[in-house]
Amino acid sequence: MAIVHEGSGGPAAERVELAHLEAVALWERAAGGLGAAPCSGPAGHRVTAALGALTGPGRPWRLLADRRTRGDRGLGVELLLVGPPGVFVIGVQRWVPRPAPRGGRPFAGGGHGVGGEMDGPGAPGHRDLAALRAAADLAEQGVAAIGLSPLAVSPVLVVDGHRLDTVLGRVHVLGTADLLPALLRLPARLPADRVDAVAACLAAAFPPAGGRRCGGARPGEPFPAGRGLPGGGPSPGGDGRELFAVWEVAEALRAAALDAPLEHWMTFLHPAQVALARRRFTGPARIAGAAGTGKTVVALHRAAHLARRDGGPVLLVTCAGTLPRVLDAGLRRLAGPHVAARVETTSLPGWATGFLRGRDRAVALDPRRARAALRTAWARTGRASVLAALCDDPRYWSDEIEHVIKGRGVTSYEQYTRLHRHGRRAVLRTRQREAVWRLYEDYERLLAAGGIADRPDLIAAALDEVRRLPPGTDYTAVIVDEAQDLSLVGLRLLHALVGDRPDGLLLVGDGQQSVFPGAFPPQDAGVRLRGRTEVLRVNHRGSRPIAAAARALVDGDPHDDAGVLVGADHHGPVVTPRDGPRPHRVVVPDATSHDQALLAAVGDLVPGLAATGPPRAAPAPGGAPYGAPPGGGFVPPRRQDAAVLCASAAQADRYAALLRRAGIPTLPLHRDDGAPGDAVRIGTYLAARGLEFGHVFLPHADGAAHDDRAHDDSADRDAADGVTAHVGTAHVGTAHVGTAHVGTAADGATTPGAAPAGVAGSVVAAVAGELAEVERRRRYVGMTRARETLWIGVIRPPAPDS
Repeated sequence: MAIVHEGSGGPAAERVELAHLEAVALWERAAGGLGAAPCSGPAGHRVTAALGALTGPGRPWRLLADRRTRGDRGLGVELLLVGPPGVFVIGVQRWVPRPAPRGGRPFAGGGHGVGGEMDGPGAPGHRDLAALRAAADLAEQGVAAIGLSPLAVSPVLVVDGHRLDTVLGRVHVLGTADLLPALLRLPARLPADRVDAVAACLAAAFPPAGGRRCGGARPGEPFPAGRGLPGGGPSPGGDGRELFAVWEVAEALRAAALDAPLEHWMTFLHPAQVALARRRFTGPARIAGAAGTGKTVVALHRAAHLARRDGGPVLLVTCAGTLPRVLDAGLRRLAGPHVAARVETTSLPGWATGFLRGRDRAVALDPRRARAALRTAWARTGRASVLAALCDDPRYWSDEIEHVIKGRGVTSYEQYTRLHRHGRRAVLRTRQREAVWRLYEDYERLLAAGGIADRPDLIAAALDEVRRLPPGTDYTAVIVDEAQDLSLVGLRLLHALVGDRPDGLLLVGDGQQSVFPGAFPPQDAGVRLRGRTEVLRVNHRGSRPIAAAARALVDGDPHDDAGVLVGADHHGPVVTPRDGPRPHRVVVPDATSHDQALLAAVGDLVPGLAATGPPRAAPAPGGAPYGAPPGGGFVPPRRQDAAVLCASAAQADRYAALLRRAGIPTLPLHRDDGAPGDAVRIGTYLAARGLEFGHVFLPHADGAAHDDRAHDDSADRDAADGVTAHVGTAHVGTAHVGTAHVGTAADGATTPGAAPAGVAGSVVAAVAGELAEVERRRRYVGMTRARETLWIGVIRPPAPDS
C-alpha cells in the first residue's frame, strides 16, 4: 500500500484523509475522551493515519496509542501495533535534513542540532533509539506471560518526511512512506483470530498515558463487556463476555498454535521457554530436558534474541549434521534476514573446516578412507589380540579410538591407563588397554601414510589454531545444540571462542539421547557450570502414549550422569499433557510382509498430507490440558510432516527406493531445509536428531539390521554431513554380540575367538549390554521424533515346529 504525500489529490488522498480521521476517532474512543493527540505533533498524526489504514473494522491489526509502562516512572510509548507479522513498538521522530548514509550507517542532523550518526553515545538519535529498545524489552516481558516469543516483538523508528529503510541493531528505521510497505511484506506469525488476545495482553502491560484503561475503565478492571479492544477490533470473546484472564489467553494461544504452521507454533512458546530465551547468565550455562521439551526451539530463539540484543555475531552450532540447514531456514523465516545475518548456523566440523581453510591450514578430512584405515588396522593388529575375544566388531573399537581416546584429547598411553572411560560399561584391564593402544597407533600410522585425517583430527587442529591465534570474528555468544554428543576437545574449542563471559557459552541437549561414548565432566574442559543449569520439564511434542512407549524402551538402562549434560534421571518428572493414539506396532513373520505393511501405512497417510490429515485423538477427560488440541477434529499437517527413520543409511536407501517405486516421493534428511513439500522425509535415527514430524515410521525396529552389515555406509555418509553413525547388531541374551562369537574352552583356557572365564567373561557381558543400550537409545531418538502417530515394524519369524 502506497502513502500519498500531502498536496496530492484524487480518491487516494481522500482515502488517506478518511483513514486519518478513522484512526483519530478510534484512538479517542479507546482513550475515553482524554483529549490528547494519539502522537504529538503533525508527524505523529501522519503515522497514526497511515496505520489507521491497517486497523479499520474487519482488519487483523490493532493499534494502541500514547501508552506508558506501569510504575510511578513509566516509560512513554507512542504506538503499539499488533498484526499478523507480530508486535511493533513504534516511535516517531522528524529529522531535517534527511538522514544520509555515511559509512553504511544513517546520519541525522538539522532538527536535532549538529548532524551526526543516529546511534551511539552522544549521537542525535541515540536517546530515541535507546528509549525505543527499552520499550521493546518491556513489551517482550509483557507478552512473555502468554508465551509469545521475543522474536515477535520489533522496535520501529519512523522518521517522518523522508524515504528510509535500514536497520540499526535491532531497530528498524523507516520513513513514513516506507512504513506500510515494510509491514505488509513481512511473513505472518499470528493468525488473525489471535491478534486480539495479544493486544489485550499489551494493553494490560501498557496502560494509557493518562492512567485510564481503554474505554474509560479504571486500572485493574477488565475491558468492559462488548467494548472493542484498542484499535476498534472486537473483544476476544466476541460474545459479550468480559476479557478472559491472561493465563486463559496463554493456554488458548499455545494450544491452538500446535495445529498451525511452523511460524505460528514457534512464535508461541511456553513461558519457561521464553524466560530461558531471554535469561541473562553470568557465565557458561546449560539447558537440559527430555525429548520433546523444546530445547532446539529455545536454542534458536535465544540465538536470535542475543543477536538482536547485542548485535551479534552469534555462533549456533549443532552436533547433528542435518540440523544447520533447517535451523538457518527457520531462523530466516522467524527472525527475518537482518537478524539471521548475525547468526552463523553450522555443525562443529563445518565450522572447523571453514576456519582452518581461512587460515590456509586445511585438513584432509576423508571419513570413508579413515574408516577403511581402521578396518585395515583391525585386520592386522586387532583381530589377533585379546580384543577380538571381547568383541570382534571393529566399530566398537573405532568408537573407543574416536570418542574416548581422541575425543578426550588423550595423546599418550600413560594418560589412557589413568582415564576413567565414562559411558563405557566394560572395564578394560592393563592387557586389554595395551591392545587398544597398539590398535590406535597402527590406525594413526595408516592415516599419516595416506595423508588423511578423521573428524577428531579436524577438531583438534582447529583448537590448536584458535589457541595460536583467535579467529577474527569476535562471537558474542556460542550456543551448542545436541551438546550431549560434543567431545571434550570440541567443548574446549567452543569455550575458547567466548571464554567465561556472561551469556557467552550455552550447552543445550539431553544426556538420555547421547549415542556415542566418551562422556566427561565439563570441568575437564575448563568449563564451570555450577548454578547455571536449567531443566525443561514439559514435553510439548509427543503424546502421552508415544512418550511412555519411548521411555519404557530405555527406562531400565543405567545412565552415566558425569557427562556434559545432566542425565535423564535428573530431569525430574516430565509432564506430557497431550493425549493421542498409542504407537501402532506391527509384528510380521518376514521382510516381504513387513514392507507391504509399511507401504500400506505410508500410502494411507500420503493423501491426507495434501488434504486434512488423519483425525487426532480426543482430549483427555477433564478438558484439554496445556498443549492439547482445543477439541477433536482433524490435524492440518504440513506436507513434509511424515518421516521414515531407519537404523542405517543403507536401510534408508532401500526404503526410499521402495517408496519411490510405489509412487511416493521421498526427500533425504540431509537435503531437507524444513521448507514445505510433498515428499516423505527419510533418513537415519541419528540424522533426525533435533527434528520432529507429525507421523513417524520405524521399519525393522527390532534392534538389528542384519541385511545391512555387508554394505552399510551410514558412518561414511553421515560423517560427511557432520554425523557419525555406527549401527550395532547386538543380540542380547545370547553369546552373539555384533559378529563376535564368544566361547570358553572346556578347561578354561582361551581359544581363538573365545573369551576366558571369570573376569573376561564379565567384560564380554558388559560389552554386549553396552551395544544393546546404544541401540535402544538410538531407537528412542527415532521414536521421540513423532508428534501425532508412530508406526513400528517388527519382523518375528514363527517359532519352528516342536
